[in-house]
Amino acid sequence: RFEARPYEALDEWLGRAWKALQDFNLLLTFDEFEQAGAALESGQLSRNVLNQLRTLIEHQQKMALLFAGVQTLDELGPDYSSYFINARSLSMGYLERAEAEELIRNPDPQVPFELSYDDEVVEHIIEETLGHPYLVQLVCSCLVECANRHRTLHADEDLVEEAEELSFERGANYFNNIWLDMAGEDGQELLRQVAAAHEPLRLDPQDAARRKALSRMLRLKVLHRSEEGYTVEVPLVARWVNEYASD
Repeated sequence: RFEARPYEALDEWLGRAWKALQDFNLLLTFDEFEQAGAALESGQLSRNVLNQLRTLIEHQQKMALLFAGVQTLDELGPDYSSYFINARSLSMGYLERAEAEELIRNPDPQVPFELSYDDEVVEHIIEETLGHPYLVQLVCSCLVECANRHRTLHADEDLVEEAEELSFERGANYFNNIWLDMAGEDGQELLRQVAAAHEPLRLDPQDAARRKALSRMLRLKVLHRSEEGYTVEVPLVARWVNEYASD
């Protein structure tokens, strides 16, 4: 029945779901929402999907919808903003310093964590990752792996250096996504130049494609702009670009 008349079947299912939920609300989450845009463009999905989502947003009081992705609605296409006129955009930031330190020293309050850190190591991890949630957890996961390998329960500067090198391997998909998608072909040389500079670099690309790539990298927090010029926002990303980005 769902394959034949999916929207009616969904409405029927929701009617039963509300009774089962009683006083609870329902949260539907859509990760990598850009993939839906690609499927619509290729004809794999009907635009009726967007109509259905808009209807759910506007009329279902016990339901919330969360769309996660790296592109804004405007970047997905001119139609999306009208379909999601009631949606609210939220930009995800970094962990506060105290939050990052707590995650490093005590990753799970329910489980004893015996690995201890030099204060300099904690400070180094926070500075290199800027409190980026994924990168903090990536480096610390690699740090635990390295500590197990060396049969030690104490993390010093040598161990964190080894862990960062390992993080470039374990987090290859993340770093490659920055290089291939966030920077893209038009932005890669700009990113390489900024990463290699020892101080903020002034950039003024003349062609439209590079200007667009520069704007995209700023919005996605790959680059940071100040009065002095551009820097790579997260030091660990700059290091990866310098050491591992392909030509």
